[in-house]
Amino acid sequence: MLDVYLQEFLQFANPNMGSCPYQWQYNYKNHDFTFQLVISSIIHGNEYGSLPAVIDLIKKLESGEIYFGGQITIVLGNPEAARCNVRFLESDLNRMFLPNEKNTHEANRARQLMPIFDTAD
Repeated sequence: MLDVYLQEFLQFANPNMGSCPYQWQYNYKNHDFTFQLVISSIIHGNEYGSLPAVIDLIKKLESGEIYFGGQITIVLGNPEAARCNVRFLESDLNRMFLPNEKNTHEANRARQLMPIFDTAD
C-alpha cells in the first residue's frame, strides 16, 4: 500500500522538484506578505501513517475545498527508508539537520531539505 501512496504523492509533486525530490508546493499569493507553511511526512521511514493525510490535504487544497492564502510546501523526508520499512537506511534523519560531513543517505537528504525548512514561518 505504501508504494501506491508514494506514487499518488508523486502525481501531485511539482515537476521541477530540482534538487529536492518528493515535494509538493503551491503559492496561493493571496496576501500582501509571504507566509510559508512547511509540512513534512515520513521523516522516519517506518512512520508513514501521515502520508494518506498529506495526500488528502493536497487534494483538498488543489480542489479549493480547503483555502490557505500563503505558500505551502509538503515534503516526504525519507521515502527510501519507508520502502524498506525501517526507521532509516544509514543514520537517523532527524539527527542530520546540523552541519556535518557525513555522506550517508540521510545526511544528503537533510542537506536537500534544510533550505526548504529554513523558509518556513
